[in-house]
Amino acid sequence: ERIHLSNLINFGILPLTFVNPDDYNKIEKGDQIEIINLLKSIEEGKNIIIRDKTKNIEVFTECKLSERQKQIIFAGGILNYVSSQAK
Repeated sequence: ERIHLSNLINFGILPLTFVNPDDYNKIEKGDQIEIINLLKSIEEGKNIIIRDKTKNIEVFTECKLSERQKQIIFAGGILNYVSSQAK
């Protein structure tokens, strides 16, 4: 599980998990979604709200990241992060 999490972060992909596991089945392929206040939520360690505009519902996700992992995500992945640190 930790390797999978690290791989997502290293590629700049947010490892979101549903706060309520039952919400997993609410969003379907083809639904138009919007992520509300993403950067601010990550910075503050708050739940990330995903609004399904197709069904007019909101689901809550969480993204538990260390400060270093946040920096990697904000840089767009480990390669960008490392190259920005080398400058």
